[in-house]
Amino acid sequence: MSNSNKEKVIVQITLEGETARVFRDSTLRSNRSLRAEAQIRLEDHLHLVDSVASVGIRELKKP
Repeated sequence: MSNSNKEKVIVQITLEGETARVFRDSTLRSNRSLRAEAQIRLEDHLHLVDSVASVGIRELKKP
């Protein structure tokens, strides 16, 4: 999960409604904190997805 690169970016987000519920449920299933769940999901997404036009519309990276 951690990167050897020293560059660091800190973000704060607000999730509402169904998205907040889905995220909270995922933390319970994984037994991770909100912060750890957000970090692993964002890192995973950034490695798999090349660009995002909007929710559900994305271009996956080529293998």
